[in-house]
Amino acid sequence: MNNPGETCHPISKTTQAGAVINRRKQFRLSSFLAIATIVSLQIERGNCQETKATRLDNGFLQLESVHLRLITDLPVSAAIKELPQAFDQAVRQWSTRFAIDVERTQKAKVTAYVMHDRARFVQLGLMPKDVVNFRYGYQFEDTLYVTDQPSDYYRRHLLLHEGTHWFMWKYLGGNGPPWYSEGWSELLGTHQWFEQKLVLGVIPTSREGFDYWGRIKVIKDALKNDTAPSLSEVFRFSDTAHRSDDPYAWSWAAMLFFQNHPNHSQTLIDIAKPPLDYSDKISKELRSKLEATWPVLEAEWRIFISELDYGFSPVHSLTILSEPSQPMRDGKATRTIRADRGWQSTGIQVVLGQEIRFAAQGQMVVKKLDRNAATTVWTSEPQGITLEYQNGQPLGRLLAAVIPIQKIDDEQPARRLTAQPIGRAATWTSTDSGLLLLKINEQSSGLADNSGAFTVTIE
Repeated sequence: MNNPGETCHPISKTTQAGAVINRRKQFRLSSFLAIATIVSLQIERGNCQETKATRLDNGFLQLESVHLRLITDLPVSAAIKELPQAFDQAVRQWSTRFAIDVERTQKAKVTAYVMHDRARFVQLGLMPKDVVNFRYGYQFEDTLYVTDQPSDYYRRHLLLHEGTHWFMWKYLGGNGPPWYSEGWSELLGTHQWFEQKLVLGVIPTSREGFDYWGRIKVIKDALKNDTAPSLSEVFRFSDTAHRSDDPYAWSWAAMLFFQNHPNHSQTLIDIAKPPLDYSDKISKELRSKLEATWPVLEAEWRIFISELDYGFSPVHSLTILSEPSQPMRDGKATRTIRADRGWQSTGIQVVLGQEIRFAAQGQMVVKKLDRNAATTVWTSEPQGITLEYQNGQPLGRLLAAVIPIQKIDDEQPARRLTAQPIGRAATWTSTDSGLLLLKINEQSSGLADNSGAFTVTIE
């Protein structure tokens, strides 16, 4: 039985990979080793190829496109038919992300088994006995194995995740150490599929449309229970660590962190040039190059995971602690805290038990988008907007926190950052020793459209 369909490679008017247009925002896949950001790009359809559908003698359905031969025991549905089209688009985006000439990938093809009843595939000899003990997905050379999932999104996510492993194996020579391997596959498996167009490497804006992904929940639960790993611990993930779900979330977060870090993303590019292997060479070289600044990096990681949420904006929320600041004079300092940024370093070191007095003034504009896409514009002073609360505090209220920067015990968990409400004026006794941070009370997803700043005097 043949049911021909169509698959198209998107061709961008720029040299970047394709974009997908959301109802509210436009995303693009930026250049190699950069995460997706909000932009304005046009996409054209082109290079359309036929997807051939055949019913095999064993009863399985085979769908075949340019780069994918998909064999499945699942019923025919729109979501299944779209998988080859999505995979073909992914190949072009992987090529861009890993700086591989697209001409080299023209004849690349992989066979993927998408399985509801795994036992049938084993009985028919379609799965070697030495690869049958995986949980959800497995890549072996030019063959992918994906077990069916309870949502169309997560089934496609797993196929793209294993496809990333395949692409790295085929064109980079290997996947690197576990956190790096799974970090890339999670980063590029997390995607948006809208109107037959794919964009890889997105940060989900909400749970809606990313059913069963769950990486944010893993991170929030660990922070709540004080079990979040340090960056050093993520680097030490073993070959067996990813037999449970949580390390996938932390590998994704670590890769997201490095790809967007203005001081260290290029370092990772320089270290991770092909040919790769499966050793811990990348981890050792990266740790060696960054050893002098590792305590600062661990502190930045702790801030990062404390703020990581749906719609997280690296541009607005990734705190860099090495930024210079003005010194204190006579025990006083004045800092400007922007409304469109997350935690901002004051450059002031405080010690446990030290009394700190704050006085803040100014106005900022905070915009809030509701579920009906209606925008409310608030003008906030440092005490915040008492008609709108977030995380138990008024929206826009000035907050403070202290982040320790010291020689860190790699075995200690990365505890969540604890925010202290400040408002217009407050006297606070520091509960830790470290660097003083300030921000307004607003989630990362809402920072981009804010404007204005507070002037804060610290004594």
